[in-house]
Amino acid sequence: MTGLSLQLKEAVAAGAQNLTLRVSGQAEQAVSGPIRLTIEGGILASGRELTTTDNPNARWNIGKDTENYDLWLGGVRVTKSNSEDILGDGTASFAPRTNTLTLSGVRLNRQEQTALRSQLPALTLGLAEDNSLRASGTVIDTPDLTVELADSRASLTVLSTQGAAFAQTPLLRGVEEIFAGASQNAAAFTQSWNFTGGTAYVRFAAHQWEKTWRYHSSAHWHACTHSGCPVVSDQQSHDLGWIADEQPYGTTPGRMHAECRVCAYQGPQ
Repeated sequence: MTGLSLQLKEAVAAGAQNLTLRVSGQAEQAVSGPIRLTIEGGILASGRELTTTDNPNARWNIGKDTENYDLWLGGVRVTKSNSEDILGDGTASFAPRTNTLTLSGVRLNRQEQTALRSQLPALTLGLAEDNSLRASGTVIDTPDLTVELADSRASLTVLSTQGAAFAQTPLLRGVEEIFAGASQNAAAFTQSWNFTGGTAYVRFAAHQWEKTWRYHSSAHWHACTHSGCPVVSDQQSHDLGWIADEQPYGTTPGRMHAECRVCAYQGPQ
């Protein structure tokens, strides 16, 4: 192959495993932005001529340049160089192999139209810890979105001041409770939510259970700690046993009451 610079020839001679050239021109399949032609160093060092014909010895690969990804978070475009720490504070990262954007404690309050925008064919939004995204327009504008909670501590709050929380209804994984409405004050609990243009506030979370039992006369349960969530866990009937309050003495009868062996419920004497 002719036309290589001295620096490239020296790199090949030194045993470089791969050599990347940026090329321009017409492609059979149109792509936006630059393309990259990658040729193994061994092919270059062999002196074999590269060709566009179906030559098994050419072994080259042409594809779209992936230095920049079609993904923006908080006005920052995700690139190969910043993908491990998009916002510079350790709260957001992107894995291009799986198209997974992970948020861990992100707090974005933007006056711009969107907080998260994607032109990727699909995107998984992985959540750890508590996250909040706020913008003036459509807060999350991305096609084919999957929202996935890592554990019960993860949550996502999305609020638009003048538009909608989501451009499309996302697929949910690990989400156990949804609060949605035209505003935060108007938000109500729902177990199945579909996007509407009037949904400006959405909160996704998993249940967190109180450690102490709640009870009434016939059953006990654990309540969710999140305000407004009506879901309960471990609900079951009382396991009653009789507890002596006073031992009988002579002709005086003793006194007993029923008490649940699990919770603090005490029945009639």
